[in-house]
Amino acid sequence: MSKIPSEEFMIGETTIVVHSHLVTMTAEERKLWFKTELEKGNKILLEIVEAANACFVEATLQ
Repeated sequence: MSKIPSEEFMIGETTIVVHSHLVTMTAEERKLWFKTELEKGNKILLEIVEAANACFVEATLQ
């Protein structure tokens, strides 16, 4: 079984670890993947986008 690649990001004091093959893609490949998946109506991706947007909105109101 192959290990899923991961990448760690810091936003303020929060560490975010992304476990996904997306971290090995170029920016253009990721852009195309997101565009395609959103057009297909990927429900998980839509929920992630909604959650991320809610976090940014909440952060801007503080």
